[in-house]
Amino acid sequence: MSPATSNELPAAVVGYGRFGRFHAAKYVSMPGVVLAGIVEPDAERRALANREISSTPTFRSIDELLSKVTPAIASIVVPATLHYPIARSCLEAGVHVLVEKPLCSNLKEAQQLIHIAGQQRLILQPGYIERFNDAVSALCAEVPQSRYIEARRLTWWSGRGGDVNVVMDLMTHDIDLLMELVDAPIASVQARGMKVVTEHWDVVEARFQFTDGCAATLAASRASERTQRSLLVSSESTSVLVNKTEGVIELCRIGANGITIDRRRVEQVDPLSAEIAEFIAAVRESRSPRVTTADGYRAIEIAQQVVAAMKESPSLLDRIGMPMTNSGDISMPLNPVPARPDSAS
Repeated sequence: MSPATSNELPAAVVGYGRFGRFHAAKYVSMPGVVLAGIVEPDAERRALANREISSTPTFRSIDELLSKVTPAIASIVVPATLHYPIARSCLEAGVHVLVEKPLCSNLKEAQQLIHIAGQQRLILQPGYIERFNDAVSALCAEVPQSRYIEARRLTWWSGRGGDVNVVMDLMTHDIDLLMELVDAPIASVQARGMKVVTEHWDVVEARFQFTDGCAATLAASRASERTQRSLLVSSESTSVLVNKTEGVIELCRIGANGITIDRRRVEQVDPLSAEIAEFIAAVRESRSPRVTTADGYRAIEIAQQVVAAMKESPSLLDRIGMPMTNSGDISMPLNPVPARPDSAS
């Protein structure tokens, strides 16, 4: 491995699974960055990293990496329950951190990481990649005042993410987007779910009611026979459906001349490259990134509210594509949200 020059940021990737490999490849291709180390406890994946990126040394643990390498930035791409201890080790060593969603498994851990990042004057960026999806940005421009939002994130069981429930694993992406689209407090939450392949909720449907009258339904499954990533946003006169996987938008407008439908394809940049580029720019410019620690904290807070409202629904897997009915649902009024810690980044 060539040593980093004074203008290059030495980077590390912690975790060389499917997404960790993507992060590592992005850092290798980024100008002004050198991939200084990869952490992977699994011997087979570590050997894979040695074959794929032979110029970068690999390490069994974060402690081994930090004892031999001094990275300036790091991506943490490990199971959610490991985010806190690894991010804390990096922050305490003076390393700026991009941590895949969720920021942590619970609010207490998130508060502690935010506090450490603030003390150390370090960037701590939660990895909400959907914020860098051009199709979503285009949708926000078309429907500035939404009245109904529906998001579906369905996939089959891949064996990953089972250390937390599907709300924290998958739905948290759409929770983050929901809070960006609606500028009003949550009035109530209804939720139901199933445990299919793990001991946690694997299929969840949640309904949100906001104080401004907007309503939203989010569905997430990691036990489906098909994959689907879609987002529907409607106002009084405009409805937009986004197929986020394909980057296709269907825009429906009601006007004086009736209904018009416009189907268009959105040219997408690579959202992971955009996310990492934003992280690097925030570090270099000593500024807050687009996705802040306050955003990460908020997503955990709302995910926990969804889980608190959960009710078992054995038939949910067959009906997850259908609208939630009022029959048998739990409605949980929310207390006013306490003041959130300021973003440390």
